[in-house]
Amino acid sequence: MQNTLLLDKQFEPELGYQLGKIGIRVVVFAKRHDDVAAMDDDVPADLLPDEDFSSGDSEVNSYLEFPKRGKMCCVFLINGQRHHGLDNSFIVNDLKMKYLRKRMIIVVDLDGLSQRAIAEIMQGSRAGLYEGHVFQKIRDRLVATLQGDPDLAELEEEAEDELSQLQAGDAIVQHALDELIEHHFDFGDHAASGADMTGGKEGQFYGPDGKPVDVNVVVFGENGTPVAGPVLVSDHAASTLRLVPNSKKRLVVTALPKGDWTRLKDIGAFVEPATTGLTANLSKRESDAEVEVEFVEPPDCEADEYPVETTLRIMATFDGAPEPRLIEKSLIIRPRKPRPPRPPRVLNDIPTYIKVASRQPVRLLAGGPDAHVRIVWDGKDSLTFEPTPEWTFCATCKSHPQFPAITFTKPTNGRFEALVHTPPDYLVGTKLEFDIHAKGPGGATLTACFSAEVVLPIGPRQVATEIPARGQRRPPYKLLYITEKEFDTSTRWGSETWSADHAGAFTEPTESTPLTLCINQDFGLLRTYMDALVGKKADEHRMEEKKTKYISHIAYHLYQMYLHKENVQKKKEASTEAPDIRPPEDEEMQFEINRVASTLIRLMEVMR
Repeated sequence: MQNTLLLDKQFEPELGYQLGKIGIRVVVFAKRHDDVAAMDDDVPADLLPDEDFSSGDSEVNSYLEFPKRGKMCCVFLINGQRHHGLDNSFIVNDLKMKYLRKRMIIVVDLDGLSQRAIAEIMQGSRAGLYEGHVFQKIRDRLVATLQGDPDLAELEEEAEDELSQLQAGDAIVQHALDELIEHHFDFGDHAASGADMTGGKEGQFYGPDGKPVDVNVVVFGENGTPVAGPVLVSDHAASTLRLVPNSKKRLVVTALPKGDWTRLKDIGAFVEPATTGLTANLSKRESDAEVEVEFVEPPDCEADEYPVETTLRIMATFDGAPEPRLIEKSLIIRPRKPRPPRPPRVLNDIPTYIKVASRQPVRLLAGGPDAHVRIVWDGKDSLTFEPTPEWTFCATCKSHPQFPAITFTKPTNGRFEALVHTPPDYLVGTKLEFDIHAKGPGGATLTACFSAEVVLPIGPRQVATEIPARGQRRPPYKLLYITEKEFDTSTRWGSETWSADHAGAFTEPTESTPLTLCINQDFGLLRTYMDALVGKKADEHRMEEKKTKYISHIAYHLYQMYLHKENVQKKKEASTEAPDIRPPEDEEMQFEINRVASTLIRLMEVMR
């Protein structure tokens, strides 16, 4: 059965420099839902673990040549013949549209190039086009035209939303286990003592009365005062995160520049206002963090309660950076509804109007991707068809006559776009005025106008924002690493010294110090295991990974032991009918943590 086209757009951008113009046609197919047999194909090197990119048949395969399916999905034609091609890595790396790479085909027609440009790129060796100065101009114009296309961006976001609903059994279980182990690293409501380290409202982002205050934070965007990095960024570019009831969505958060992640001190995620059934759990990893947002619909939830709207905030602090780094996204939860097709518009043989549908002023990025200005008219699409169109479109900049020429897409159902390319030498804040003319037979003319402004490129910006009452808090504990030279300190259970027979312990919180989780890095069994790895010339990175997992497991178990002791103590104080209830003794807890440590080491010995 023929695949349904989700998008079919055509562009004719000018290259400038007397190189002529190119024709671009981009087609996006609907996602197939039938099961197809797997084929022996190359898996992309940058494939993510949760990405839906099977090696079997795909939506565009019937249009591509054998034997390598998925290759040459962007082709360059001269006189209808393919002379060059790019594989789907161009869609991923240059266009930043990873989830459309299986379903997109791009055709670039080079017949409109000047003779000079054709002469440079053509080779007699049949080895494809010469990738020199002219080809780079063509590639840059192709990227600038498609990267900012709003229809492609919308389809990419829809594909991302659909992908986020996919689940794999073992992977989900493993992810839940990792979350359980590292859950104590997240910020949240904790009821533990310690100076300025409680789970209440008192903390570094609150005034003396416990109310929220305006705080300078650094975000990644266009508004605010430019500052130096690092800044938090996520793999979800949109400012709104949409979620379907009884589903999960994951965001990967990292630092920009990437190397500044090593400077990270604290990071946490929270939702405000709190919503029943909605959770946001953060898992910190070696080079990034993952936030999983899940909404489980309450049993008594009514359809009229949707949409549920709240705000997701991810906040972090870095060494040497006084302002917290913030990612803030509007969270909207509603059941998925099929989008109805747009009703056909009433189009005329003699058009009567043309108007700009985009919000003004249009935001232009100097030296960046083209701005796509949406335009509608009531003329039939066939009036603009080549080779002898009855109506043509042109645009002029009234305020800056030297502004580069503006090109137009082909109308579809009376809708099309003007592509505005802003040269890099235009200053931020420059305001521009444009006129759009539709010219027809007998001198008939329709006119529309729009305004635009050159804006700052997206980057780190310092803004003032109010941190709500459920803002960032410090964890109610600290980690303390014990080595052999600290064995004589009285930090084990608050008063005892250490030896190589003690895997770990904790010191209960006081009015001035938080709960302290002590990890013995020179525990005898651990030291023997690590020495054995060194003797086997084990990989350094793998050794560090094993040690990190061991420490995180021991720390988490100590944390749970403290909570258990505290709960038993409260039950004993509240109950007079069960005098035999008693909190565990220090030696009992020492035996338990030693047993857990021994089990973990044995598991690491037999597992890769």
